[in-house]
Amino acid sequence: MAWLESVSGHLWTLAPAVQARLRPAPVPTGERFAVSFEDPDVGEVKVTGVLRPAVDHDAPLVVVIHGLGGSVGSPYMRRLARLAEAQGASTLLLNLRGADRGGDDIYHAGMTVDIRHALRSPQLAPYQRIAILGCSLGGHMALAWSLEASDARVRAIGALCSPVDLEQGCLDIDVPARAVYRDHLLGGLKDMYTRAHARGRVRTPLAQVLAVRTMRGWDELAVVPRFGFESVEAYWQATQVGPQLGRLPLPTRLVMAKSDPMVLASTSMRHLRGLPSHVHVQHVAGGHLGFPPASSAERQLMAWLLKTARA
Repeated sequence: MAWLESVSGHLWTLAPAVQARLRPAPVPTGERFAVSFEDPDVGEVKVTGVLRPAVDHDAPLVVVIHGLGGSVGSPYMRRLARLAEAQGASTLLLNLRGADRGGDDIYHAGMTVDIRHALRSPQLAPYQRIAILGCSLGGHMALAWSLEASDARVRAIGALCSPVDLEQGCLDIDVPARAVYRDHLLGGLKDMYTRAHARGRVRTPLAQVLAVRTMRGWDELAVVPRFGFESVEAYWQATQVGPQLGRLPLPTRLVMAKSDPMVLASTSMRHLRGLPSHVHVQHVAGGHLGFPPASSAERQLMAWLLKTARA
């Protein structure tokens, strides 16, 4: 029944967050990863993370990118790292700029430059077979990076519960019924903005951004002024990957949860038809980055990424 599926989607979404709050796990340990580069507007910025090399030095590397407002410490990042390592892979859990709460900057949905510079880091030079797995908005960014195909070592792309239509996705999550999810995202984003504002990296007065109550408001007051888009609609149209999925050059798998209350399956559907044979779409039971105990969706996605990277 539709109502039961909807309720289960909320439960599967919220359960990992509740568990993480009741039994917080430490940020994964490993080698500290950091690469600095020049941003034309704010000067030097850096992306950071945790690099966990496999025992086998020839093993592929999985670069895992967090979702909006998240970080390498997000519960799903730890979960995916364990899955990759159980299958013999090295992992890089990557913080986008500002996600480590260092105040370097904020990011937007089409910002592929952070991924490019991370891949160019000397720390990743030994890895010749790489897969990129993005979670939620991180998946959108991985898909956007793939359209540029700027590193031949990357063999496969995965996107887990990722939006592909930014405009409609923003409208979806801004409805009152999804306030609990929207407030969670905005909490992380405002924390990043506060720290970036203290370093003079962003343009809109802090009080205005802290008063934002919608994702459209965030895009309009934080993202658009910082990155010079003409309007929030211009930002969405310039960066969203949905209309470009047919041009993806690399083997790609998008895993969409049928009952996701944050990235609605119905919103993505029109962009997921008629894609080339190397772009696979899988619809699974679950919520947003949360799945039933018996689900093998994440394990199967990781196995496919590593098989493709090793080929």
